[in-house]
Amino acid sequence: MARPSDAATRVLLTTELLPFVAEYQHGVFTDMLIFRKLRLPHFRNGNAMDADDRFVLERIDSLLGPWYSAHGLSRLNLLLCFYDDMFDIVLLHAAYFGHLCVLRNVRAPHSKRAYRGIPLIYLAAANGQLDVFTFLHEKYPVGSFAIAMRWAAASGHLSLVQWMVQKRLLPASSVAKDAAAENGHLDVLEWLYRNQRGGCSLWAMKKAAANGHLHILDWLHHNTTAKCTTHAMDEAARNGHLDVLEWLHTHRTEGATDASLHYAAEHGHVDVVVWLLTHQPPTEKSALDMEAAAHNGHLQVVQVLHDHDWPSSKQAMDRAAAGGHLQVLQWLQTHRTEGCTTSAMDDAAREGHLDVVQWLHRHYPSVGCSTDAMDWAAVRGHMEIVLWLHRHRQEGCSDRGLLCAVQSGRLEIVQWFCRHRKEFGRKRMKREAAIQARRQGHIAIAQYLENDVQEECHCSNCVATRMTQPECIIL
Repeated sequence: MARPSDAATRVLLTTELLPFVAEYQHGVFTDMLIFRKLRLPHFRNGNAMDADDRFVLERIDSLLGPWYSAHGLSRLNLLLCFYDDMFDIVLLHAAYFGHLCVLRNVRAPHSKRAYRGIPLIYLAAANGQLDVFTFLHEKYPVGSFAIAMRWAAASGHLSLVQWMVQKRLLPASSVAKDAAAENGHLDVLEWLYRNQRGGCSLWAMKKAAANGHLHILDWLHHNTTAKCTTHAMDEAARNGHLDVLEWLHTHRTEGATDASLHYAAEHGHVDVVVWLLTHQPPTEKSALDMEAAAHNGHLQVVQVLHDHDWPSSKQAMDRAAAGGHLQVLQWLQTHRTEGCTTSAMDDAAREGHLDVVQWLHRHYPSVGCSTDAMDWAAVRGHMEIVLWLHRHRQEGCSDRGLLCAVQSGRLEIVQWFCRHRKEFGRKRMKREAAIQARRQGHIAIAQYLENDVQEECHCSNCVATRMTQPECIIL
């Protein structure tokens, strides 16, 4: 008579039985582990697919493509059992990359044929998958053909656009023409004008200008009655398209608004700023232009505006400090007289720019900062700035400083505040901070505050002065 162990061994070694045994095992098959960290695209822009969405789909394809090559569809339904998002991932991938066999054979409920409100037919349109598009159209007619047309035109897939127009799936409108113009697809735009009634909306020239598609602007101007507004030049200035600005200035009469200079200054397009000051000067000079350039560290733009007698304000230096732009601060101090406010050091401390905090302390000591500086440095976890402010400034922190330290989630910052800021020696304040720590999930911090331990401080300052600092609360 065979022993039980021998019988079990024979079962486990039987090829026909092994798959049934494996079904009861916990875990994921080795070949499927690669999918565990895949994330899904968000499709934030319902009008078209953006670069981030395409990147995520390409990442999915880099894993699913080789997996299909190795296993075909034989393990697909098994794969769908292991990860919550896998069904969505497989459908998205199949629609976008044209795997019609997957859409036909997957054995999961999929009657909606949509992902987070985005019909799969849009994904097929976005990547020019005509076979998938027609299959989804016939079997699962979900979604708007106007939007599908826009996704196809925006991606430059002329064959799919032609199919929808020839099938008369939607009335003539400006939607597809606008999308083709916005994304620079002249072949799609020309075909639509030849084969579909109507023209573009104001959106077409505006977005073509914003995206630097000079060939689209030129074609629309010479071959259609398309119109535009001052937004075209404003958006071209925002994105630094000097050639578009020059073309619009020569061929169109709409001009620009004062916003064009502000946009160019804000984004650091110094060549555009110089051109606008010569050819489209603003009707009124605004200190906001200098502030925007300073905030983003565009020193050359600041210098050009200064050379044209541009107004400024204390906020220019404040915003440069917030951005950590020390060179801009140094230049403004030398060439301008507006100075700064306490917001300069407060914001620099909040953003972790210690070199800027130190520079402001040296050059504007009387302006200083407020208690916001230490509070925000604590919230953001900038311990080195908290220490520096404690040693070199007198403002200290607010009565909510300990709560700010708790918000950072760093125990060492909370310990330091309890040891060195006399404001927080009271048990009531520690109890309040402990409650907040527990609410935020900082258990170690909560336990430290609840124990209310009076610890001896061993920092260099306290040791050197033999615990005589007035700021230190150690008894």
